[in-house]
Amino acid sequence: MKICKNCKADVHQKYCPHCGISAELPRINGQYIINEVAQVFNFNKGILFTIREMVLRPGVSIRRYFHIDRNSLIKPTLFIIICSLMYSITQEFITGDSLSKNTETVNIDSSTSLLVDQLFDWIEKNFGYTLIFISVIISFWVKIFFKKSAYNFYEILMLVFFTMGICTIGETIDEAIVHFTSLEIPYFSFLTLFLYPSYAVCGLLDDHKLINYIKAILAHLLAYISFILIITLTVYALKLI
Repeated sequence: MKICKNCKADVHQKYCPHCGISAELPRINGQYIINEVAQVFNFNKGILFTIREMVLRPGVSIRRYFHIDRNSLIKPTLFIIICSLMYSITQEFITGDSLSKNTETVNIDSSTSLLVDQLFDWIEKNFGYTLIFISVIISFWVKIFFKKSAYNFYEILMLVFFTMGICTIGETIDEAIVHFTSLEIPYFSFLTLFLYPSYAVCGLLDDHKLINYIKAILAHLLAYISFILIITLTVYALKLI
């Protein structure tokens, strides 16, 4: 008989019946590291599995995650951070684009332009936080449009974390294609920013009526408008300080 190192309960099997901790952890060695990396990039579990499931069947996958198995997908917060990191690496090392460069063509005074540059530079360097902030705004509007839904704000936020992660991967692939081939896919941004997330929302609700798609698209549209307004007000508030 063994004693659980976590809660000191008696252990007769591989796992503690009281806290669920493994009775004996394997030693960290080369094989352990290989197995850990393989689990992350496993098509049956891990980030690649999560990407596949969220692309093919987002509604079914997220309902299973909520109600049956919380280990079926990787954690939504980790997922969105990993996806934002992929996008940032693409921007830095493939396209070399900078969000702040876009302000050069805007007819605004120099002080405002400097603030805009600094703000976009912060967004660029903290893209993961920006995605999370946008996800919160989207979740707010989705909950407003679907207030009769059984899902609360936080559950909708977890869904949006997943969908925003997939949208970010889509934008990453699109920018890489444009950079290497100069081939632009028509309406790709509409597909990734509006249509796919709306499909996921309707899938979560298990109701694919046209009116629900319209409401979901409007919710995302208002969320992006809200984000732009917040950025604009932040710039002018900083200018007054």
